[in-house]
Amino acid sequence: MPGIPPLLDELLRAVGPTGFEDDVATVVRREAAGFADVGRDALGSTTAAVRGTPGGRLLAILAHCDEVGAMVSHVDEGGYLALHAIGGWSAETLVGQRVQVRTRAGTLPGVVGRRSEKGKVSWGDLYVDVGAAGRDEAREVVAAGDPLVVAGPPLELASGRIASKSCDNRVGLYAGLEVLRALAGEPPAWDVALVATVQEEGSCAGGQTTVTRLAPHAVLVVDVTWATDTPGADPRQHGDHALGSGPAILRGPAVHPVLHEALAYHAHALGMPWTVEVAASTLTDADAAYVTGGGVPTCVVSIPMRRYHSPCETVQLSDVEDTRRLLEAFARGLAPDLDLAR
Repeated sequence: MPGIPPLLDELLRAVGPTGFEDDVATVVRREAAGFADVGRDALGSTTAAVRGTPGGRLLAILAHCDEVGAMVSHVDEGGYLALHAIGGWSAETLVGQRVQVRTRAGTLPGVVGRRSEKGKVSWGDLYVDVGAAGRDEAREVVAAGDPLVVAGPPLELASGRIASKSCDNRVGLYAGLEVLRALAGEPPAWDVALVATVQEEGSCAGGQTTVTRLAPHAVLVVDVTWATDTPGADPRQHGDHALGSGPAILRGPAVHPVLHEALAYHAHALGMPWTVEVAASTLTDADAAYVTGGGVPTCVVSIPMRRYHSPCETVQLSDVEDTRRLLEAFARGLAPDLDLAR
């Protein structure tokens, strides 16, 4: 069984809920500084660029670095923490889970309980127990607005699969970093900028501001998509994307047809498994990217993943590697005079 690459393991373990991505950004900036020009913006998105042919065009590869999480909204008399959700995920997912609270003094562990066993679980039903004896003791270490994520460290499963928190979208970010590392060794015709965007979960804020700032000639978004090889999954909606079926290449209104066809061509040429995903809305940074300014040619490649927004998001490492291979071939294959007019 192939082991989890150390960089991917580090990215998965980093605490980085939407709006609080500093720990992930630190890893990305450190890693990319060895082979790319690294910068940042006011929101916290990180840009790592490799220069191609002088005067060449720019491809921006967007991979969001945030994960779903929550913030401490209140500390009650017993020292229990109330939560405010960040991103779209179910309160039910957190019941009985361990969590990591990022405080001014470091990471604080806690466990999640439910106030009532009746009815549907809501965020108001949840509380976090950090072991404090009361409100005063809790407030010594926790403040309102402190972010937290579920604790779900990487776990190797059978058949080259891994389960972890934050596979969405640290696996895409990892693939993007490895693509940029390869391109730095042998630059392509186009300039390529990998952007670890922030605040994708819920608003795509980092994607929109980044594309506005960089004004790229094309955008490639790498993210995850719903795997369809789980009980109750329906491939009739968006296509069939099982673990091990390779990267899913999106077709839909947000995707430029020339870029889609280029991705399909390279996937076929590489002899890898791949699928076509169909969606009217991508639910990724692409939804903001393609309508920025006067419009930007955009495409999307996704890695199949089981159990969205949970402590045990599951992917297959061969899909991550095939996605890396596809992104590199796509970036290298962009001709200087590629016609993207419609």
